[in-house]
Amino acid sequence: MNLALSSCQLTKDGRVVVIGSWDNNVYSYSVEYGRVLDSFSGHDDAVSCLRLLPGDDFVLTGSWDASVRLWPYRPTGVGRGAQATLLLEGDSAVTCLDCNQSGNLVCAGNQEGAIAFLDIRQQSPINLIQAHREAVRGLKFTSDGSRVVTCSDDAHLKIWRVGAGGIALAEMSISAPAKSLWMGDGQLALVGTESGVVELWDLTEGAADHVGDLTAPVGTAELSSITCVCAPELRNISDDSSPSVVVCGDSSGNIGCWSLFP
Repeated sequence: MNLALSSCQLTKDGRVVVIGSWDNNVYSYSVEYGRVLDSFSGHDDAVSCLRLLPGDDFVLTGSWDASVRLWPYRPTGVGRGAQATLLLEGDSAVTCLDCNQSGNLVCAGNQEGAIAFLDIRQQSPINLIQAHREAVRGLKFTSDGSRVVTCSDDAHLKIWRVGAGGIALAEMSISAPAKSLWMGDGQLALVGTESGVVELWDLTEGAADHVGDLTAPVGTAELSSITCVCAPELRNISDDSSPSVVVCGDSSGNIGCWSLFP
């Protein structure tokens, strides 16, 4: 791996991490053996984002070359001989993407603030929406696949109904330009901002209510721009049966960790 790593996802069995890199490559890394199993050059520019489909049998990649591609995936890696399916070829760098839980619909955001819905079965775009005024930095389907949540450098969080055209269901201002987004199986969204704050948003009622912020504890290093955030066990704001851990990383290499709702 010769340049910065942009994205990664662990396979369901926890044995392999699929990694996207600025060197235009995608890597398959063994957790057990601590080595690269396979790699391939999938794009003409940096790989900016990736996503394994629910069955772990295909991997989606987005790139600064303005394309989204779909690759067959094997347990030993993607494979140098794999043939990609081109799902999108645009004019602006792809910054983020996600797929629904059925694995048949993809949504990708770009540097110019647009989002594109892509049909994997038809291997073609369905709809292109100018969603934000600036780059889309985070994009996630809700667990039921009916909505897509986006956040942007324009400091807005938006909710879109799948198949409903270019009108947002809800639009909320956030405290600073957004740099990352996480949503789990529940109705809680975490937004990482340029100012080092992680904002918590409750999407239970179909809109979005700001329910709190996470900042660096007193006496610890200040966090800079939050480039990634995750809380795999956190579902809903009312789910207080056990502590949930939120972890984030910032552009300076710091890691923040919080325990919520003990």
